[in-house]
Amino acid sequence: MIRRSKDMKEVVLENLRGGDGAVSMLRLLEKEDMREKMSLCAISTIPPGAGIGEHDHTSDSEIYYVLEGEVQVTDEGEEYTLYAGDIMFTGDGESHQVWNASEKDAKLFLVVMNI
Repeated sequence: MIRRSKDMKEVVLENLRGGDGAVSMLRLLEKEDMREKMSLCAISTIPPGAGIGEHDHTSDSEIYYVLEGEVQVTDEGEEYTLYAGDIMFTGDGESHQVWNASEKDAKLFLVVMNI
């Protein structure tokens, strides 16, 4: 399957999972394209002061790969700073959140894999 950039949809989500502000998601693939193997494959832009609230993963796992900028994350209650090129994996039964405490937009590649 090939998906052209002109066919990708961008959505803006307010207060995603209880986070602050609005986060945009460029959906690289739609759910039906992923044949139940994944539920999200997107590039997310997180502006300063915005983020995705803390949430648990049940029956899935998620990868955050930082493409640009820097973000703060919690991973099982511990806080870290991730920079461009860093990756975070949150497994089934674990929790995390991400927010942008910097002064520039951050861009992340996100994948949620179903188990």
